[in-house]
Amino acid sequence: MKRILILVVMATLVTACQGQGHILNGKLRDTIFSVEQRKSGALVMWMTHDDVGNYCTLDPALGQKALQAFNRGGSVIVTYSSVTTGSAEAPWFGETCNTDGRTTNYVIKDIQPTEDAA
Repeated sequence: MKRILILVVMATLVTACQGQGHILNGKLRDTIFSVEQRKSGALVMWMTHDDVGNYCTLDPALGQKALQAFNRGGSVIVTYSSVTTGSAEAPWFGETCNTDGRTTNYVIKDIQPTEDAA
């Protein structure tokens, strides 16, 4: 009985702690550290306090919002998701947004400045 209980607890912990790459949707509040326009038209941005992920969009309106927020300063709220097989972003994401293979890449869904923006 103890062995079964231990196996159940371990299976639960492994399932709950899947790590990076298993985020479906998320929101963050941070300042934008860097914004990069790619030849493909994609805009890639890095956040000040996130050293493992970057955020990407092909949407010109979201790209413009990111550039405006970067130039204004202050923090932003970013709504994002990971790319999954079969998602609308899957066909273009790999070629336009991936960086060095060590960085987790997310799709920008929305960007809103916070009240502390200058």
